[in-house]
Order: sequence, then C-alpha cells, then structure tokens
Amino acid sequence: MLKRWSVMMEKETVVDNVKERLKSWTQPELVPAINHALLIKDFTQAIIDDREPYVNGMEGRRSIELIVVIYKSSKTNSIIDLPLRMP
Repeated sequence: MLKRWSVMMEKETVVDNVKERLKSWTQPELVPAINHALLIKDFTQAIIDDREPYVNGMEGRRSIELIVVIYKSSKTNSIIDLPLRMP
C-alpha cells in the first residue's frame, strides 16, 4: 500500500488515510467524467487554434510510464527507477 511518495529533488510526501484517498484509483467510476471531457475539449480546441494541447503526447507518455512503474513496483515489491527502458 502506498504510504510515501518521493520524487528526486522534491519534498517527500507522507500520505495519511491512504485507503480513503486511493478509492478512485481502484474504482475509476469515482473519477469525475469532467476530467476527461476537459482534456478532450482542450485537445480539439488546440487543433482548431493550431497550438499545443494542455497535455501533449510526451506528457501523456510520462503519465503512462508512471502508472506502469507503480504497478510494477507493487507487483515486485521493489523500487523501480525512472525513466523506464522501453523495449
């Protein structure tokens, strides 16, 4: 169970009340649909305005990489270094 969050060169965060705070991670239906809708709206507006979207492809890839590391670390009960080496 996640109890501590540590990112190099940032202050370490200790998470209190972990089970309550992580409910939406195990139950996607608890995450408000507006979160995705706003990203999709920004993406389509970025195409119309010929600009970069708020969350570009590289940021999306970094998010997926972080999710993969969280699962991998949980499964192996070990520390996983970032960035991952993709095959």
